[in-house]
Amino acid sequence: MKKGNKGITLIALVITVIILLILAAITINMTIGQRGIITRAQEAGKNYQVAAAREDEELAKLWDEAENILKGNTGSSSGGSTGTGGSGEDLDTSGDQDPKIHIILQKQCQRYRKQKQN
Repeated sequence: MKKGNKGITLIALVITVIILLILAAITINMTIGQRGIITRAQEAGKNYQVAAAREDEELAKLWDEAENILKGNTGSSSGGSTGTGGSGEDLDTSGDQDPKIHIILQKQCQRYRKQKQN
């Protein structure tokens, strides 16, 4: 009478452990390797900070330009064109436009300056 062998053979166990080790090595490499998830996340964080700084700088220029327009200074302070023609000709501040726009812009400029100071 033959007894049925139940259980896992040593060879099957060794193969399973080897496969698990290979998968673990791949996972570790993808996580902390040279182009791993952590490295890419750090690069994305740096790129975000650079983009945020550029955006803040551009926003400051736009606010300065809006303040100059509201004060009646039509020339661009930076010497270059920032989208309004540089001379202010396409934005008329003579009163033809709705005065609410000027009030809103003034309030926004004041808020921005307060935030910038804090």
